[in-house]
Amino acid sequence: MTNTADLAWIAGFLEGEGSFCGSLSNGQITVSAVQVNPEPLTKMQSVVGGQLYQYVNNRGRPYWRWTLNGSYAVGLTFTLYPWLSHRRRQQAAVMIAKWKALPGRNNSL
Repeated sequence: MTNTADLAWIAGFLEGEGSFCGSLSNGQITVSAVQVNPEPLTKMQSVVGGQLYQYVNNRGRPYWRWTLNGSYAVGLTFTLYPWLSHRRRQQAAVMIAKWKALPGRNNSL
């Protein structure tokens, strides 16, 4: 079970390091974060799920990207919304609007 402290921590982490994205061209709705230290990303993954990928930059150094997609990303965004800044709330609102506009979506939310 997810506790309030973990959700507040995730909101704060995503506030500084995260991204709330939505694309109508490929229908992908994503909450993501990138770090050179995988520890906070593995913590997020253990609390809310998602995928963790390792990459190597052009200098040969590893970094990790955590992503949560689709309705899971939207659900997390609604859950974290009270803890987000005005700027992040605007990004979240744009992402959710794009999600609602996807073909086949029930737009009653």
